[in-house]
Amino acid sequence: YPLTKSLLVGGGFKFGYYQFVDFLTNNSFSNSGKLFVYSPYGRISYLKFSTPRLFFQMSVKAGYSFMNFNSFTCSNNGEGPKVQENFFIEPQVSANLFVDESLSFSVMISNTTLFNNFNPSLMCLESFNGFSPEDSEGNYQIFGIGFGFTYFFNKRGAK
Repeated sequence: YPLTKSLLVGGGFKFGYYQFVDFLTNNSFSNSGKLFVYSPYGRISYLKFSTPRLFFQMSVKAGYSFMNFNSFTCSNNGEGPKVQENFFIEPQVSANLFVDESLSFSVMISNTTLFNNFNPSLMCLESFNGFSPEDSEGNYQIFGIGFGFTYFFNKRGAK
């Protein structure tokens, strides 16, 4: 929703799916698993119009992620999925093209930081073979390149 000519606020929901394969555990597929990430967020954006139909957007998303780890190791041990929760922040830059008065499509680049660390216990393991515990320290980092859309509820009120 536009606050001024160039400043917008909004919200949304991100879903992420990741597959862990045996290279991580240096073992068989019995240690592989999946990660589901559910992330509601708020967003503030700055728009810079180049033409009436083309604009660039710089934004920052911030929210809270619920991460659900499902590994075959946990299932085989009779344990349920492991859950991890954390705050995240995601700066993003995009080029957007209006297709009508309210809807634009975009190409974007982003870098997400989730403020927590990945460790072997999330996959019901004692350790990752070939890695030290220090290798699991630090925040998650996800670099993204993709497509998106923006919908203006007040018919391009930011223009």
